[in-house]
Amino acid sequence: MHSKTILHRLTAIALILVMSLSLMTGCGDSSKTEEITKPSVEETTKPEASEPQKEEVKEEVKEEVKEEVKEEVKEEPKPSVDQYPNNPKVEIDLGTVIGLKKSSKEGVMIETYKGIPFGKFDKRFDNAYMYQDALDVFVATEAGPLSYQSQSGNLENEYDCLNLDIWTPAKRGDELLPVYVFFHGGANTSGSSGSASYDMLNVADDGIVCVSINYRLGAHGFSAFQLDDGTIIANQAMSDMVVGLEWVQKYVSAFGGDPKQVTIGGQSAGAFNVSYLVNSPAASGLFNRAIMESGGDFGMTMEEAIQLTMDYAAYVSRKEVTSSQQAYEILSKYKATSLATKYTYRLDGTNFTVFNAYPACDGVYLASDPLTNLGTETCNNVDILVGQNANEHAMYTNYIYPQSSKQFNFFVETYCGEQYIEPMREFYEVTDAFTKNDYRAIIGSFGNISFLYDSYIIADKLADAGKNVFMYHFNYGKDNVDEKFDLSKDTRVSATHNSELAFVYKSRDRNLNAAGMALINEMHTAWTNFIKYGDPNGESGDALAVAWPKYDSDSKSMIFYDQVTSVGTLKDTVQMPVLQKVFEIMYNYKF
Repeated sequence: MHSKTILHRLTAIALILVMSLSLMTGCGDSSKTEEITKPSVEETTKPEASEPQKEEVKEEVKEEVKEEVKEEVKEEPKPSVDQYPNNPKVEIDLGTVIGLKKSSKEGVMIETYKGIPFGKFDKRFDNAYMYQDALDVFVATEAGPLSYQSQSGNLENEYDCLNLDIWTPAKRGDELLPVYVFFHGGANTSGSSGSASYDMLNVADDGIVCVSINYRLGAHGFSAFQLDDGTIIANQAMSDMVVGLEWVQKYVSAFGGDPKQVTIGGQSAGAFNVSYLVNSPAASGLFNRAIMESGGDFGMTMEEAIQLTMDYAAYVSRKEVTSSQQAYEILSKYKATSLATKYTYRLDGTNFTVFNAYPACDGVYLASDPLTNLGTETCNNVDILVGQNANEHAMYTNYIYPQSSKQFNFFVETYCGEQYIEPMREFYEVTDAFTKNDYRAIIGSFGNISFLYDSYIIADKLADAGKNVFMYHFNYGKDNVDEKFDLSKDTRVSATHNSELAFVYKSRDRNLNAAGMALINEMHTAWTNFIKYGDPNGESGDALAVAWPKYDSDSKSMIFYDQVTSVGTLKDTVQMPVLQKVFEIMYNYKF
């Protein structure tokens, strides 16, 4: 792919993805929880601020400088096992982990353990290593600190954010259970494992040990530098994810999980991260299967990542940045909150700035040439379940969608380059007047580019490598804009980004008729069967009402989830002609 095309596309995708978390349900948990009494802990801090540093900058703008704050903290009373007589407990070599019991929708009691530290890093932009400090008695009943981020206002200590959550069936036999490790969405600039949309209670209900990993976000997790001495610094978040998977290999058996049966999965940016791990030499041998819901990507070259980090340093400091060393020095001393909140969005063709949270192809955490690497011996060739929703981008229309032909052109150019404007306009029949059809064009074209294209190539290449691939297309509910559509008043369209989560993870069932409830059971069964057996159809092959066919690069067979579940082919979808054009231009790939 041409460098300019990658930069255009990644910048736009980052802007779109960062909106998704603000539109999802918050971190509330409606499940039944066993009541416990927590010991009160009194903590006082006494900050002692240092003199702010000052430096001349262009246009007499003062540079914001990270203040060092020393805190005098009273020693907390250490918790003891005796304080939690009714709570579940797990012993590992670092200490005792204390959790909670919660009820699934089916009334099955599930043990939950939140905020367990799995990794550490010594200073900002360092790669992670496994947490090995003594935990003694660790009370894992509340979510752990999050990475600094702009959307939700969750700003914690930047060094404490590497933690994970675990859901495991309370009644476990001697046989170890399959493991599902989930990576959350949020454009890799926001989000956490604690979102209600990602609650794994009802997956653990099916005899699966679930793990959800928090990792560094935004500039904290995706900055790239080449220092003057030649040192390369990159892929902080990728190192977090790999260390998280290494922690799973070492400790998940204590929670009833089988480290030899690990499926990784993710949605939106989480799906992107899964695709990176499939192409990560550092993640070799750490998982057996992969699930990608609405996403897949190949990252960016090291040169592009370094340049984008320099551009970002110039943006936040309002200074000219002429070297990667200078960018490193600037971003290392800024307050952590500043690196999480420096974003601007403007849809007028003049300014389009957002930190591009994508890993660099360093040959360690991401293959040097991911597209070529797919399906080769150096790729983590695993069975995958992959797919997308019909109207991925409909959820964003109130925020950033263009409302004129000119802005449509700008969006297409920003996403993938000027050469795409005419093919897109011709295929989607875009007119100079903003119409209902143009709205469909926006949803279709930008949804495809953001979330679908690369996952199709991943599916093709892994299928050709002999792996089992299962593809889906989710389109349940109102799938078209009716004649009364008015963009200024109504942008509600079903099968949008995130909407499959409620079906897959049984996180919601309100406002669904009998057909909707049946679809929840069908999709949930397919996902859990894939995690347990590597086949959505189950161990015996007949667990689903409609058998899910394997995908291959010739037939492109897939399952369609709609008012009625059916089997079809990607070749029959309306996106196919434009897919072929875009692939040929972007990747020189015949699809």
